[in-house]
Amino acid sequence: MIFELDYREIQRLQENIRQLPNRAEKVINQTLHTDGVKLVESNVTRLIPVSNRNKNTKWYREHGSVKHAKDTKWSISKTENLGFILKSKGGAANKRGSFGYLVFPDEGRGQEEQNFTERATDIAVPQIMSKLHGKLIETIGGNL
Repeated sequence: MIFELDYREIQRLQENIRQLPNRAEKVINQTLHTDGVKLVESNVTRLIPVSNRNKNTKWYREHGSVKHAKDTKWSISKTENLGFILKSKGGAANKRGSFGYLVFPDEGRGQEEQNFTERATDIAVPQIMSKLHGKLIETIGGNL
């Protein structure tokens, strides 16, 4: 997936990092691993459509989840240095608690591409950058 960042935002971030030579990495990791994950997850969740299927039927109760992905914790995250991975609790659609249609969130499953991840990231990246600036400025001492 490709997303764009405003070069001025990168320059601003770089200046803030320069003022925290030994602590910036820790602040960035903490922010990405908490706020970053939450922002991307909430933006993807907001874009997940709810089908009109009656999930309270006997078959759904026996073979799968009775909840829609939008109404549950559909994702898992993995933290990395200066980043994170957010992915769906995918798997075979016939496994209980699996949201098989989210295995490929950029295409969704159905008639047309839904681009959950791309659209959510376009919204979340500026919010994450704002959080990063705020946390770095707070750590510097709020004098910027």
